[in-house]
Amino acid sequence: MKKHLSILMVVLMVISAFSLPMNVEAVEYTLPVDTSFVDSSQLSVTPCNDGFTEITLTGIEELAIPSTRSSIDPSYKATSLTFLAETEEEKSNILSRIGEIKSSGGTVYDDDWFFGSSCYIYISVTYTTRSASNGTEARVNSVTTQHSVNSGTSVSNAVLHLACIGTSSDSGVTNLEEDVTVTTTPYTNTLMNSWPYIHTGGPCLGANYTVTATRSSGSSSTHTVSATVFAN
Repeated sequence: MKKHLSILMVVLMVISAFSLPMNVEAVEYTLPVDTSFVDSSQLSVTPCNDGFTEITLTGIEELAIPSTRSSIDPSYKATSLTFLAETEEEKSNILSRIGEIKSSGGTVYDDDWFFGSSCYIYISVTYTTRSASNGTEARVNSVTTQHSVNSGTSVSNAVLHLACIGTSSDSGVTNLEEDVTVTTTPYTNTLMNSWPYIHTGGPCLGANYTVTATRSSGSSSTHTVSATVFAN
C-alpha cells in the first residue's frame, strides 16, 4: 500500500554523483517548494530542441508588507522551478501530479515520479522595493539555487548569472553583471545585496541559473531557469 506523504512534509529523492569540479557524495535533498507554492504558481510547458520538455512553475511571494506607519520597505520572493522531462510519459506524470496538487491540495507518494526521471532546476531571488524620486526602486537581497537529478543523470556544469542594469537614485547609471560557478547544492549568494537599488523601469534586475545535465548514455542537455524582479 502506498505510503502517503504531504508535500508540506519532506520530499526526498536520491541524487547521483555529480561530475562537478568537486566530489559530491550521493545525498538526499528536500524539494524547495511546498503545496502553497505549487497551488498558486503559474505553469508553463516548453518543448526544447534537444528533445526535453521544460515544465516550469513560477510565483511571487510577499515576505514583508509594512503598514502605512511602518518604515520597513516591502520585500518579496520570486521563484522558478523547472522539471526536465525527456519522454512523453515523464511529461504526463509530472503534469498529472502538478494538476492534482493544484486542484485539491494534493498528496504525493513515496513511489511517485513527480520529478520525472531526469532533473529539476530551482532558483529564487528575495528582493526589497522602496519609493524614490524617480518612482519605485528595487534591490536583490539574496539568490538561492538548487538542482537535483535521478539515477543515471549527472550535472556536469552549473552557472549562476546575476544582473543589475538600470538607473539608481544613489549612484546613477548601473551596469553590473556577474557569473558564479556553482559547485554545491543548495547554494545561496548575497552579492547583489551590496549592489545599488535601481529603478524598476530599467532593463533588468534578477538572476538565472544554467545547468548542464548529462544522461548515462553520454548525451548532454543545457537548460536555463530565471527568477527576475523585472525584465523590460
